[in-house]
Amino acid sequence: MSGPGPSPEQLYDELVTQHADALWRLAFRLTGDFDDAEDLTQEAYYEAWRSIGGLRAPEAGRSWLITILMRRASRRLRAVRRDPVTERAIEDSLDAAPDEGVSLLDLGERQDDIQKALDALDPTRRSVFLLVCLEDMTCREAAKVLDIPLGTALSRIHRARSELRWSLRHMQPRGGTARDADQAGAGGA
Repeated sequence: MSGPGPSPEQLYDELVTQHADALWRLAFRLTGDFDDAEDLTQEAYYEAWRSIGGLRAPEAGRSWLITILMRRASRRLRAVRRDPVTERAIEDSLDAAPDEGVSLLDLGERQDDIQKALDALDPTRRSVFLLVCLEDMTCREAAKVLDIPLGTALSRIHRARSELRWSLRHMQPRGGTARDADQAGAGGA
């Protein structure tokens, strides 16, 4: 006969210990800033602590923590609005860009560039992209965490990948200057 499950305090400690690195990494990718990631993670921990008694399925603790973090991030990001003219210009450029080139999997040495490209993504696209690509959730799980239809999640991931490819393809190569890039594009003339 098994005894009662862990106390809420023990369950909270277990979940935080087990998922702290992944939660902070996701917060950093969402915010692009160490201090903001730390604040966002602490807000999520506080909310988790307050509501740990409501967690009915401890095995779903990872998704539960991520959902809390994403909701906190969503509240923070709602205040940030992009310039519609800039947004339209980026979308027009993405539509015109070919769908070949940089592989997102081969960019380990370009972490700063990747973070800049992630920061430039619309927060709704960035959120679902990070859950699927960084946290290894299925599209269906990400849609559930974000409380959006599966089709919306799939569309946002596709759009995020396209935008990231475009951004990374057009970023200044490391070690070069804008002048070098211009000369290379003009055949060195």
